[in-house]
Formats: sequence, structure tokens, C-alpha cells
Amino acid sequence: MASITYDGHSIIIDSRRVWLVSGTIDYARTPHQLWRDRIRAARQAGLNCIETAVCWNVHEPQPGKFNFEGDADLKAFVKLIATEGMWCILRPGPYVGDGYDMGGMPAWLLEMPEVKLRQACPAFLQVVARYLDAVMSQVKSLQVTESKPGPIVLVQNEHQWFAHHDDQAEGYIEVITRFLRESGCAVPLTNRNNLWQQVPGTIDTWHGDSNLFINCRQLRALEHDTPCIVSGLITGVTDTWNSSGDAVHSPDQLLRAMAAVSASGGMFNLAPFAGGTNFAFAAGRLTGSDDQFVTTDMAAHSPIDQTGTRTEKYIRTKRLCTFLSHFAPLMSHLHRAEHHTVAATTLSVIQQTGSQGSVVFVWRETDAKLNEVELTTPDGRTVPVHLGDSGVAWIVLNANLEGVATLDLTSLRPWAFVERRLLVLFGPAGAPALVSIDGTLISAVVPATAEPLAFQQDALTILILNEEQIDATYLHKGGLYVGAAGLDGADHPLPHPDFATYYAVDLDGKITRHKRDATPKRTVPRLGDWRYADVESYVNGTAPRFATLNGPRSLEACGADFGYGWYRVRLHRSRAKKCQLLLPQSGDRLHLYMEGKLKNILGVGPGATSGPLAVGAPGGDSDLVFLADNLGRFSQDLGIAWPKGLYGHLLDVKPVRLPKPKVTAEPRVDPFEFAGYVPRCSVVDRRPFPRHTFDVSLSSKKTLVLEFSGDRPRSIVLVNNKPAAIDMGAGVTVRVLLGDALHKGKNRITLAYFDESWPKFDVSKVLKLYEVVENLTEKADFWYARWQMPAAKSYIDLPRTTPNAPAFFRTTFSVSDATQPLMVDLNGMSKGQIFLNGYNVGRYFLSTHTGKKVPPQKRYYLPECWLSAEADNELILFDEHGKTPSRVKIV
Repeated sequence: MASITYDGHSIIIDSRRVWLVSGTIDYARTPHQLWRDRIRAARQAGLNCIETAVCWNVHEPQPGKFNFEGDADLKAFVKLIATEGMWCILRPGPYVGDGYDMGGMPAWLLEMPEVKLRQACPAFLQVVARYLDAVMSQVKSLQVTESKPGPIVLVQNEHQWFAHHDDQAEGYIEVITRFLRESGCAVPLTNRNNLWQQVPGTIDTWHGDSNLFINCRQLRALEHDTPCIVSGLITGVTDTWNSSGDAVHSPDQLLRAMAAVSASGGMFNLAPFAGGTNFAFAAGRLTGSDDQFVTTDMAAHSPIDQTGTRTEKYIRTKRLCTFLSHFAPLMSHLHRAEHHTVAATTLSVIQQTGSQGSVVFVWRETDAKLNEVELTTPDGRTVPVHLGDSGVAWIVLNANLEGVATLDLTSLRPWAFVERRLLVLFGPAGAPALVSIDGTLISAVVPATAEPLAFQQDALTILILNEEQIDATYLHKGGLYVGAAGLDGADHPLPHPDFATYYAVDLDGKITRHKRDATPKRTVPRLGDWRYADVESYVNGTAPRFATLNGPRSLEACGADFGYGWYRVRLHRSRAKKCQLLLPQSGDRLHLYMEGKLKNILGVGPGATSGPLAVGAPGGDSDLVFLADNLGRFSQDLGIAWPKGLYGHLLDVKPVRLPKPKVTAEPRVDPFEFAGYVPRCSVVDRRPFPRHTFDVSLSSKKTLVLEFSGDRPRSIVLVNNKPAAIDMGAGVTVRVLLGDALHKGKNRITLAYFDESWPKFDVSKVLKLYEVVENLTEKADFWYARWQMPAAKSYIDLPRTTPNAPAFFRTTFSVSDATQPLMVDLNGMSKGQIFLNGYNVGRYFLSTHTGKKVPPQKRYYLPECWLSAEADNELILFDEHGKTPSRVKIV
């Protein structure tokens, strides 16, 4: 049975120091048939550890009914990590965030009124205990502490609990720690709270992508007895619909961030490394504005994209990750000595020293054209260091090469030390190469040709490569290949488009040249004729599947945790009347149909109308039909428990002029009175905070709707000095119904802000007030119908024109090779869902109903494991606006 512990340097397994070089691969975002490919690609990039999130809603889709099979086979995924000789960090939640719908928690929690999410709530903790016990029963035998050691070395407790509230932490996060231990967790626990809330018995880690050297220094200064770990080094932005799609980090910026963590003596986890795909309705919503709904492609800015392709970020990360894995003894024995002051305006130079040698990291802080620096070593020698094409370099001094020799110094970047025989170094082509081994100084030049440079020095083989070569170099048991794009399942080199020849180098430096086989041409599948199935009976409200509701109900209450649902509302009115229609209790988008025609889309996101909609409400009995679209629950912040669909009444409103507010500063109202978890907030903070107070006079008791929108600080809404609601701010539209707390005469509405710092803003631009003129549906009848695929016999030949109404489209295509990924280009379509051979590929959004383009995603991944070479493949599109798929193609 192995032992695992840690100190201020690193993780320690059986008295051996382990330096983790990790990346996140979430099995829930990749079909299980492709797990091994993604894990192997991570290993070939130099990673020695995989972190993975365990999504509660994947494993317990219904209360008490667990699924750990197929794409949900957590145990199989962890075993594959072990097969590749890698460690594993498990992140079981119960909340995991990361752009998942509801942060990975199941939507059925919203139908338990006694449950309060992510806080010390007995009803919530009861179901959390059941879930964590089920998860640990799958993997507790795969921990490194078992008699047959498994790969799991760390388990994370919750995720990004960015608040400070000791009582809540004791009653929630510390209880989760106990649950994990009682369920069999025997490895060290971590938290990812960025020091907001420390948890006894766990390692504090950091999450972010900026100021990493500073934050890691602070973490090391505060936490003397635990290793410094950046458990979430962000590799790129999460794309949302209607965003630019620009990456947060360029490949070189990401490499600089990795170097900053390493230079501070910290380990990191690249999050994500292989981002995968939000299949079906798994994508969530982010804060920041009303249209921050996560796209289907979660890997647009990851080192490995959703098809498994290795991107430029993969190439850059491979350079440093391979070094860190192979020189783990050096990194894990660095002293926690007092750090020197560092100047880092244009260039950062950081040296760390330990019992196994020293490492010096050098990087340009910006993209300035600084290519070479001269370093003076402690013994007075001058070493020229070329920063190369990435602007990042690292050298080692007096490095112990596993007892074989000492690498005194080198002007090149060490990359790998293979089986105690082969030392691999690299630098810019044509640069001078200085290498000192056991006191013997060797001078050479980095090769500018395609062939590597190898020579012997005593018992060592030294291989020198240029930057282009190192990016196409992959290790295997007997040596390495230069000029490859990776290794296949049998560790054979894959063809690289830029190398017509590849080189096999063995441990003794023997170089064998091989001509690359010609890449076979691939045939692009052609789509067959399209067929069409309308949903006219749902649009006009005549479908027999509409079932009676007792008033408005959320999609969750109707049994639709994800996706769409149909509502029919029958108004009973004595006369026709023009209305300003507002649905303050709805989410996210409601397609309103009147007399079978689309009137508008009410809600948020591209193409939707957020404010009141002018409609002519007909007299007598009349039906309104809504197609409700759940575009994804919040993955973060205070809105995570907001319901979806039509869960409140339709209101006729009129605007009310807001008086000029009175501005004061008073002790902060405690936001934790509304929620046990309030992100970026401390319960002990009682400083004065600004308030805006409005005096509103009412001629009679009325219901008002207070609407927040745009950028603003968060606040507690006080009505007549009593707390009534909390506004989550963050650019998200929030509507608050004010009724019971109001009375005839003068009413005081106060916004008590509680964000620590916020620039001055014009409250009149973010706040609106409406008076409810009439509850249009107080006496209405409600029906609901489940959204579902039509039967095969429902499809007919595609008509020349299709109405601007929801419809399904079906076609088939054949493939000769079901081992290669495909993409479908949905040119000309609007918004909807994609199905391949019965699998829900995910949501697409290319344009609004008015034809306005919606970036950034244009093509959608068709996983190769879902294709068939033996039979026709079925492709079905549900398009919310019935756009004809005449320009859709496979690419």
C-alpha cells in the first residue's frame, strides 16, 4: 500500500517527490471511444497528470438513479489514465462550474423547495452525501493509496467557493470534506478558492490566468507547509454566442503564464487541455451580459480542439511540459528560500535553486522584439540565452541528471532526459550551443537543416534540435521521432504536413532517416436529399399532446430539465386591447406565436426582445403559443438556481418615472441573509457602502416591476426598509416583482450596494420601474406539451419554400472511413439542434430569425465514433425558424 503526503515543495509518494504537470480533460465532453486518444495526446505533450470534473447531472439524472456506463463510465476513464502511466486529479464537486449547465448540478434540485444550493442546507447536504458516496464507490479502489496503487493522487473539494463566511464553510465545505473521507477518499484534498475561504485539511490552490507569478509568490509565502499549485491555469476564453471568439491567450502568452508559475516553484493544471464539446444541452451560461450563453464547441482555444487536432497551443505547451516532467527531480527539490526582488517590466529573469540544481526562467513580458539576453551565472560565467520564436526560455545550472552526470550549464533549453541516456536540448536554428557536462564544455551550432545533431559525451547521448524540430518531436520507449505530428496507438509516427522525411533517433544517438508515406486522399461525404417534418400542430396549439397545467409552471416542473417545451395559454378577455406585454418570470427565450404566426421572441440573447412588447391582445377566448427555449442555466454566480420556461404570469405594464435618488453611504446590508453563498463577498465586511433611495408614491396598492440591466454593482433591494430581493449585477437583466411590501401612499425603494469597488455609474441607465396594469393570465388556461422528435413517417419531400416556423429536416450520407472526424457546415440555418444517428450533437446558433449573423461557431463536430461505414448515416436538424438546409454540407 503506497503512502502519499506533501510538504512545501511537492507531492510525495512513497518518499519519492512527484512534480505534477497536469491538464483538464472532462470525459463528459468527449465520447468514451475517444478518451484514450485525448489522454495519449496529453501524455505525448509531456503531461504526467489528467484532471477531470465529475458532473453530478451526468451521473444522477434522476434522484437516486445513478449512471456510470458508456460515456458516464468514470471508472473506465480513470483506468485509461493509469494505462498511459499518468496521475489523476479528481474533481467531484458537487459543483464544478466550467461552463456546464447549472455548474454540473442536476436540475431536479430546483424542484426541491427546501434545497439551497452550495450552502449549509441539510436538505442539500443529504443529496450531496448520496452523490459523493456513489462517486467514491466507483473510484476509491483507483487511489494511489490502495494495495494495487491507482492513478488518483488528489481530490478537489467543491470548486471556486469565492466567498468568506466561516459558519457557512464549516457547515458546507468542511462537511463535504467529511463526506469524501467517510466515502473512502484517502488521498490529499485540495480546494480552489483563491484564498477566499480556507478549509482545514485541504491544500489551498489558485485559479486564473493573470498575475500568476505574483499570486504564486503570495501563495507560497502564506502556505509554508503545502505545495504551490495553480489548479486552473486558464488556456483560453470560453466562447459564448454572439462573442468575437478571440482567445484570451495566444500560444506564446500561455507559455509565458506557464513559465511564470514554474518560475515561482509552482505546479499547474492547464484548464482545459482538451476542451471537448457541449453535446446535447450541456452548455451553461456565464455572467457579464445577457447573451453569455456557452457555445457547443468548448475547445476553440484549447491545446487540443474538439476533433482531437493538436493546435499551436499544444505545440507551445509541449515544449515546457516535457521539460517539467523529465526534470521533475530538479523542480520538486527547489528550496523555499526567501525570494529576491524581481524587476519585470520588459524582461523577467527568475532563478530557483535546490538540492538537485538550479533553474532559470527568462521571458519577455510583452511581445516586444527582444531575442537574446546574456546571463551571468553565480560563478561568473556568461551564458547567451536566445528567447527564440516564443519569447520564453529556461536553462539549468548544475542539474543532477539522475546520478549519471551533472549538466553544469547550457545556453539551450533542456527538453527531455530519456531513460538516463539521452539528453535532448533545443534552441533557435543557427544559434550557438554551449553545453557543459561534468566540467567539459562543448560548443556547437543548433542545426538549421531538418536533420538533428547528435553526439556522445561519456555515457550520455546529447541531441540538439531547433525549434521547428522540437515541435515535431515525440518520445517513445526506444528513443524519439523527429518530423512527426504525434504517435498512433502503436507508438508509430503520424505524418507531419511540414516534414516529408522523419528521423528515428535511438538512445545511443543513431539517426535513421525515413521517407514519409503519401497521405491518402479523403473523400468528403455528400449529403442526400433532405426531407421535412413540420410542427404546425404545436405552433397553432392543436396538437393532442398538450396537457392541462394548473397555472404557469417552469420547464423543470413540467419534466423538461433541458431543451425546449411548448406552452399554450388561453386568454379570456371581454374586449380586445393593446398591451405592453412583459414576462418578468420566464427564461430564457419564448417564441410567441399568435394565430400560428411568430410575433416575436421574448427574452435574452441575439434576436430576442427583453423589454415590454407591444401586442394587440384579442378579445374573447384566444390562444397564445410559446416555444420555450432553455438556452443554459448559469454556470456561476447567484442566478444558478433560476428556473426556465414560463413560470410566471403575462403582465400588461406601463413605465413609471423614477424620481431622483437620494445618495447615502451606510453600513453594508449583509447579503448572506439572502444566500449562504455570495461570491466575492465577506461576511465580516461592515464598512459603509453606497445606497440609492427612491421615494415612490402610489395612489392605491399596486404591483411594481423593478428591472435592472447593464453593468452595475450588486445590491440588496429594500422596500420600506425591509429586504425584498438581491440583484446579481454582472450585466445580467434581473426583474423583481414588488407587491406585498408596497402600500398606498409613499413607498421607499432602496438599492443597498455591497460590491467592494465599482466605478461611478448612472443608475437611471440601469434601472427601470413598471406598474402592472393587468395580470393578463390570472384567469387564463394553461397547457404544456413536451418537445420531441417526429416519427420517421412524418417526414415528407422538402417543399420549395418552408414557413418561418420550427421544423425538422432529415438527410442521410455514407462514409467509407468511420475513423476520421467530420464537421458539418450549417450555412443558411438559424438556430436549433443537430442529431447524428440518434446522438444529440448539440446546439447550433448561426443567425437570428431576422437573418442577423451570430458568431462565433460556424461548423459543428460529428464524432467519428458515432459514424457508420456499413450503413447510411442519418443527420437531423431541428431549426427554430424553418430555414431550408440547401447550403448545408459536410466538410
